[in-house]
Amino acid sequence: MGRVRGVAALAVAVLVLAGCGDGNGGGVDAGGCQEAVSRAAEAANMPERKQRLQPAFEACENLAEFTAAVARYPEALEDIDVEAYVREQCEKVEALRDAALCEALG
Repeated sequence: MGRVRGVAALAVAVLVLAGCGDGNGGGVDAGGCQEAVSRAAEAANMPERKQRLQPAFEACENLAEFTAAVARYPEALEDIDVEAYVREQCEKVEALRDAALCEALG
């Protein structure tokens, strides 16, 4: 029962983070981010999923938003560590280096 509560608490935290504003009174458009991750989750294999995830790097404004979208569609990355994956892609894929998600990492 304790594990169920822990998972539920994590899910609530992810949902709260996904709904956070941008600090300027405007809400983050999590819809575009979630949509991009959702499309990736529908791919038949991991190489195709990773390719389909590339638009999420522009649609997701920060790591918390991307993580929340992956929590909603876990098939997108299966058991891959989300933060490690994002950092690796930002470092290795030149086309992603200027994407919003990579810039948010600093």
